[in-house]
Amino acid sequence: GWVQSWFTRNNDICYRPRSGMNSLARNLSASMDVRTEVTISAIERREGMWRLVATTGETFTADRLLLTPPAPQSA
Repeated sequence: GWVQSWFTRNNDICYRPRSGMNSLARNLSASMDVRTEVTISAIERREGMWRLVATTGETFTADRLLLTPPAPQSA
């Protein structure tokens, strides 16, 4: 597997990814269409789907979104 036991606290085993914390996202998203380094200028909800417009003009549609903006933009 891609995780291993790390330490035990209060009789609970804590786990960590074998290849670093980024490997967690890589493994969980392996079967997904993941886009990185894309700046989205608009997000709209239409007929049960999300429509995203990138600053390049490219558009994307999805039934679910996972947004990970940089910390300063989230504050």
